Amino acid sequence: MNPNVTCLIVGLFATSVAAQKVRVKIVPSASDVLKYTVNSKSEMKTDTKRTIDGEERPGRGAGGAVKSEQTLVFQEGPDGSNWRKYITAAASVTKPTRQGEDETSKIVGAIVGKTIFIVKDGKKTVFKAGSATGEALPRAIMQGIPGKLTLAGLLPAKMVEVQGKYELKKGFAQGLRKLLQPVRAARPANVQGENRDQGRRRGQGRGNPNTWNGVAIRLLGSKKLTTKGAGQLVSVTEKDGTTLAVLEIDAVLSGAGTPTELGMGRQNRRRGGGGDKEDTGKASISIKITGQIVVNQTQQRIQSVSLKGKLQSNSESSRTTERSGEERKIDTVQSIQGTFAVDAAVENIGPAPKEIKKESTATIK
Repeated sequence: MNPNVTCLIVGLFATSVAAQKVRVKIVPSASDVLKYTVNSKSEMKTDTKRTIDGEERPGRGAGGAVKSEQTLVFQEGPDGSNWRKYITAAASVTKPTRQGEDETSKIVGAIVGKTIFIVKDGKKTVFKAGSATGEALPRAIMQGIPGKLTLAGLLPAKMVEVQGKYELKKGFAQGLRKLLQPVRAARPANVQGENRDQGRRRGQGRGNPNTWNGVAIRLLGSKKLTTKGAGQLVSVTEKDGTTLAVLEIDAVLSGAGTPTELGMGRQNRRRGGGGDKEDTGKASISIKITGQIVVNQTQQRIQSVSLKGKLQSNSESSRTTERSGEERKIDTVQSIQGTFAVDAAVENIGPAPKEIKKESTATIK
């Protein structure tokens, strides 16, 4: 056969394969447990200018960059069950002190070692420890923990050609938010004064809001946040009986509104400040995200997520407080910028233990 004709046939065959549309999706397993290992880290710098009744006041922090790292390992029950087991939940936050030295706080999550059952109580979702009829876990340590772990929003909604691009939708931010669960430590009971401060430094207080996950779940949960960008199905390959689809992500999440609407409002406000009135002001945020998602097409589950990005936010807020019968006006101008990275691996570890399976399926309504 003429070599030129052979090359033409091979080329047409390759083109036809590349042009095939592929459905990239995940389907919860009816019997097997998935193990998630999620590592995240960030480095954020915050600049704050605060005035009280027009007089500038120094910030509480020492300035400089705040670094955080977090590791979360958990097992998710199969479809139709309502349990999740947390194996590892640890975080660290490093920030400069006023003396110019770095100080690291370590946080051990209150959920580590616990098997939690997700139960509906009317319209509310309640997390129970040990069994579906067990003790309800405090809201303070479960804030930001999703009930149903739905990551389909990270994937294309429709069939896409190999090398083809697709538009990222709002579900992308929602899926990422569910993956970025925070680590929150148990609040020590009846600890005050110096002992309370020591406990917090040892990671026994509430989860530090400066961890990337703690910040991210608030920002990604904002209804004012919009998603623009594209994903691309760069390849579909088969090896040893397993088909993998590789997606590349290039997204910008942005929004504008009041600080509270964007999740940047009064979360860090000190308690006990008297009759605070609602914050007013304006804010904007931009989160640039790039990276890769690998989907196991054979088992219809995500296999890995590797994303990194940059964050930039600006806010101006004003509030009035009342103390001892006197009103004070507090104005705050703040900017945050930094980088972050998220790496997650998902592994099928086989059927659920019999005792957990029996407890779970018996309580599903």
